[in-house]
Amino acid sequence: MWPFISILIFVVLLVLLVLAFLFKGNTSTARLYMVYQEDGLWDLYLGLILLVLGLAEWFEAPLIVIIPAILYPILLAAKQAITAPRLRPEGLPATQETRQRTTIFIVIGLTSC
Repeated sequence: MWPFISILIFVVLLVLLVLAFLFKGNTSTARLYMVYQEDGLWDLYLGLILLVLGLAEWFEAPLIVIIPAILYPILLAAKQAITAPRLRPEGLPATQETRQRTTIFIVIGLTSC
């Protein structure tokens, strides 16, 4: 068991070293990678898998192994709908336009109460 763990740690460290070398010179690529990967969707996906696996075990549902395969397309669709637009700032509205729209919604919301 211990040789497997030490080999696994070595491989992980080697992959991290290669990624650090690749992203060292190009900070914009590293920033885009971090924006794409650190949106929290993987945390939600793994939590949802654990929840569904627990419920499937509780209800003794068959084929609980295919649950991650069923939920993975949902993760990919969420990445395209939530994270991908943040990588293309030209598709986002201008800051002043967004601020005006937000102010109008706040004024309408406060006056309608």
